Amino acid sequence: EKKGYVPRYSKIKVIGYDENDEKVTLVLTDLPAICFQHEIDHLNGVMFYDHINQSQPMYIPKGAVVIGE
Repeated sequence: EKKGYVPRYSKIKVIGYDENDEKVTLVLTDLPAICFQHEIDHLNGVMFYDHINQSQPMYIPKGAVVIGE
């Protein structure tokens, strides 16, 4: 089991297209922003542990807020 912190942005903008090929823009914050980043990673073949700092897995970047411990 790999353990460590995964840094994520707390606010993101996602741009995509709906089923009618109309442009959709979402501005997400907090948990929805984190969830979208996680799911977009899956679409790109990236797993959460790929984001963990391998040399210091429990390192918390300056200014980061830890959630869900």
